[in-house]
Amino acid sequence: MVKKLTLLLLIVSTQIYAKETYNFTLAVLWRQDTFKLADGSSFNTFTLNDGYFYDDRGNSGDTSCRGVRETGPNGNLVNLNVICQITSLSGDQFWARYLRKNTDLDGGAGKIKIISATGSFIFLKDATCTYAISFTKKSGMQKAKCELIE
Repeated sequence: MVKKLTLLLLIVSTQIYAKETYNFTLAVLWRQDTFKLADGSSFNTFTLNDGYFYDDRGNSGDTSCRGVRETGPNGNLVNLNVICQITSLSGDQFWARYLRKNTDLDGGAGKIKIISATGSFIFLKDATCTYAISFTKKSGMQKAKCELIE
């Protein structure tokens, strides 16, 4: 009886402290406009279009992003501010704000804040995610893991 009660308490406590997660992947084509400054630093505005996403719940669809990137004279990323609109095939959407500072320009990790959501994505509102991204000359691939708010 004690063993059964201990096992039950272990299962219940694991469920109480386990955090639910949401994972999604984006792939996008990108283009940018750049201002080069005299010291070698730059400001880039960029558009990420013609992208797609899929998640760990069977959803997929389109994505579009806009942002500004500041690089230092050594080519390092100083600041990044991006917003992406993710739209599922059913028309449900969420908007993700990406922030990253002082990392490698060609890729890296950062944080995402889900700032708005509709339909089946409403559970994501206000979630914070960690992401990793890598780029080629024309495209980018990103994976994200979100810890959901209870």
